[in-house]
Amino acid sequence: MPYLTAVSALLSTGCLVSDLGICFIPILQFMVKKFSVKRAILISAGHNDAYWNALTFISQDGTYLNEYQGEEILHIYHSARFHKAPVNNLGKGEGAEVHFDLYFKCLTEFIESGAIQKENFKVVVDPCNGAGAGIVDLFCHSLNYELIPVHNKPTQRGQNSSPGWWPSSRPYATTSISTRMSTS
Repeated sequence: MPYLTAVSALLSTGCLVSDLGICFIPILQFMVKKFSVKRAILISAGHNDAYWNALTFISQDGTYLNEYQGEEILHIYHSARFHKAPVNNLGKGEGAEVHFDLYFKCLTEFIESGAIQKENFKVVVDPCNGAGAGIVDLFCHSLNYELIPVHNKPTQRGQNSSPGWWPSSRPYATTSISTRMSTS
């Protein structure tokens, strides 16, 4: 519901909406800055109960809005002082490509990737079936890690692998990781 609400609101003001799909915050922040995007909205906490879902606003420099910018957004919303596009000039929606390769290239510039690649590390990663699931494979592969994934399939809320499973540092999650580490 937050997704449809956000997209509909933006389209009604005449905005072009580029949908990156499931994307974790650091990549969204990178994409905003790299491609000179004016603003971004992320629907966060999708792995939690619906009451904890939130809109996270990203500024044009790829950072979270500060307290004053956040207050300004709320003021505009509550005062209903925003542009409403005429029906013949509504915004458009489009899918957009997430440039993981560029993001990973930038990350590897900050680390000694050659030294890491020579070590042939074995790495256990638990992205909690969240936005980073599946993507972490690409990064580990680029650094020659042997990835041992746990809970590595992006899911919608309610589709996690165990009833009552909350992806976090809880006994179920840490037990899964411990089991994978001891058998590898």
